[in-house]
Amino acid sequence: MISLLGDEGLKQSKADPREAFGVQVLGAVEILEAVRAQSSVRACVFLTSDKVYRLGADKEDSEKEYKESDSLGGQAPAATAKACVELVVESYLNSFFQPEKYNKHKVAVATARMGSVIGGGDFEANSFVWQVMQSLRLKTPMVLKNPQSVRSWLAIEDAISGILRLAQSL
Repeated sequence: MISLLGDEGLKQSKADPREAFGVQVLGAVEILEAVRAQSSVRACVFLTSDKVYRLGADKEDSEKEYKESDSLGGQAPAATAKACVELVVESYLNSFFQPEKYNKHKVAVATARMGSVIGGGDFEANSFVWQVMQSLRLKTPMVLKNPQSVRSWLAIEDAISGILRLAQSL
């Protein structure tokens, strides 16, 4: 499935929101239908984003410590589409893949939300790594878009390890 996260994805999703919703939401439905049709699939993990949470009146933009119980929403089509994927997966869990009936359908499904992942080969135009490398290459100061923002970063190896561990535990 195509991921529409990051600055480029946000721009792309605003330019063509139908594409963002179509790829994310209908893509999730297609994958879940394929899982239903295949008797050999035992686990399916969907990755969404930490951007799936709605900013409520009690949360400020700078305060982004979300909990699983926070409302789903999104500030842009890409984030909202990811929130919709969460709801699609939940509906399939309730309708077709109930954990308490695993012995009948033999499929475990989960979602995981991930924030900023960083690792080798991350040279998408305007990504953080790309900007750092350009700044070093050109010997120019690194200009941060939001210098007051605090963003946690997750190493790609840790992210993959966590995803695989989740899939194995399912």
